[in-house]
Amino acid sequence: MSLVNYLQNEDLCSIGAKLTAHIAADQELARYCDMHFGKTLTIIVGPPEAYMPQDINAPYLFIHDFGKAEGAAINTASYECVFSLGLDVDEENAELQPDVIIYAGQQRTSEMLTLLQDALYQYKGGCQPPTTVEQLMPGLPGNNSRHWEGFLTAVWTLDISIGGQNHF
Repeated sequence: MSLVNYLQNEDLCSIGAKLTAHIAADQELARYCDMHFGKTLTIIVGPPEAYMPQDINAPYLFIHDFGKAEGAAINTASYECVFSLGLDVDEENAELQPDVIIYAGQQRTSEMLTLLQDALYQYKGGCQPPTTVEQLMPGLPGNNSRHWEGFLTAVWTLDISIGGQNHF
């Protein structure tokens, strides 16, 4: 494959692989998964529709819907992707105060998304955190009351001199 070597041209699958390695190495996420689920986080680069996870795969994280904006005449490139989190939660619900109950799945999903966001903030030693992060917690995707999901969308903008490069 021939590439113009003086322009920014990041491979989106490579970005997914870099993010996977970074997230898999995060000690806080690893401790949390071990403490609450007794196993490590399964990370998959690609669309969730291509691989329907089972309860035995949870907790899992899909990194998908990659996008980029690059070009010879721009001085800011942007990269984005979506993280889809799936958890299998069978723990007791928490009662914060009388008549206020927090579902355990809601709490675990929120905590995992927060840890994921913190891990992304530490990308490249904290020198290249996402510019924007959005979270969405739809909760239960179907009729399985133990399976919870959440989504995080991250966007990185990188300053690039005209004709220069700033690798993701």
